Amino acid sequence: MTAVVVSGREAGKVCPFCRFALKAGEAAERCDHCQSLHHQDCWHDNHGCAVVGCTNQQTPTRTNFPPPPPPQPPTPVRQKRRKTPWIIAAAAIVLVAAGAAAGAVILSQRHTHTQLANQPELRTRLIAISADQQTLNTLLQGLTPATPLTPLRQAGNALSRDVAQAQQYAETLTTTDPQDQTTLTNLTNALRAEHAYAQAIATLPTALTKPEAESIVNTARQAQTTLAILHQTNPTLPRIPANTQTTTSLLGHTTNPQPPPASPPPPPPPPVLPPPSPSPSVATAFSTFTGSYFTVAYPSDWHVDTAEVNKGSYYDTTITDPADQALLLRVDVSPNAPPGLDANARPVVADLKPQPGYRQLQYTHSTLNGYDTVYWEFLVREHNVLLHKIDIFFIDQYGDGLAVLAQAPETVWSAWKPVFDQFFQSMSTP
Repeated sequence: MTAVVVSGREAGKVCPFCRFALKAGEAAERCDHCQSLHHQDCWHDNHGCAVVGCTNQQTPTRTNFPPPPPPQPPTPVRQKRRKTPWIIAAAAIVLVAAGAAAGAVILSQRHTHTQLANQPELRTRLIAISADQQTLNTLLQGLTPATPLTPLRQAGNALSRDVAQAQQYAETLTTTDPQDQTTLTNLTNALRAEHAYAQAIATLPTALTKPEAESIVNTARQAQTTLAILHQTNPTLPRIPANTQTTTSLLGHTTNPQPPPASPPPPPPPPVLPPPSPSPSVATAFSTFTGSYFTVAYPSDWHVDTAEVNKGSYYDTTITDPADQALLLRVDVSPNAPPGLDANARPVVADLKPQPGYRQLQYTHSTLNGYDTVYWEFLVREHNVLLHKIDIFFIDQYGDGLAVLAQAPETVWSAWKPVFDQFFQSMSTP
């Protein structure tokens, strides 16, 4: 175990022993095996980690107490006068009221303990999915260009079958507990993403192309993200080890067939350029956006359209110029991002390459405010307007992935570049 102080990011997480939320600034114990947080008293009362299946549990030592003293003869007690009936009735009423109050407290405490995670059939099905996923991970780790894909398809079929059965069972679950309702929603999302990933593996083509492999890697990322959100909501549920990093081994098993020659596409229509945006002055005023995951400065006359809105696998913050919607700042946060900057950035790049007018200006590794980053600068045509964009990817100290983007029409990019530089430099995480 490791003694820690609960940070603001970790505040609100549920102690797996007492099921009460942890508060920021209080002392806690972190399990060295599964990284779950406990109240210090809960850790010591349980003699170790309270997460089901975690091996970091201790067996309390038995204390040898001395034998009890020999019984003493009863002391004669003078016969008391019998209480009057009204005194006995009053005492009974007080005892009944106290018992009812104590029962209400016990029921209230029990109500805060989640019941969904204790469903035996649900746990059995999740454990089966976890075993299927681990088998698939092992096959992907040993994948080479010469390895046949048949064992992967078989493992994908087994995983798909068990996930589908778990989805059918989850549809029968109902609850009125708010915490269980959140868990059930996140469970449904996680099973849907895991089933899509299993189906992608089960239907691997004989000649796997690079775009197909990148699509499967992106599907694995969606499954890993939604499963991480489920585990954060209820850490006592069995963990399903979806792993984007192992899935990237499919990229080494791809072929690059030459497409048949095609007639040249017709020339694109001439772009309809918007009127030039006003050039910002050096004295542009800035406001500060402060969210749960980051703080950033932006022009004061711009509008925050979305503030950390949940998009399923990430949280979106978009800030635009009300006078020109093509002027835009955006920060997307992906909780518990898979390791590797390129693993997070390249699928996004691959998705954008087929877009009209796309031209990569720069893709390189760099730094921003102490973080290692991927710096991606490019042109792309949207709504018949040629846009100039910079997208910077990095992973913060909590393991969350951030994609920080600024864009403007190419015709006014140089005028807005100093404002965007200040936007990037102001980016910080709590």
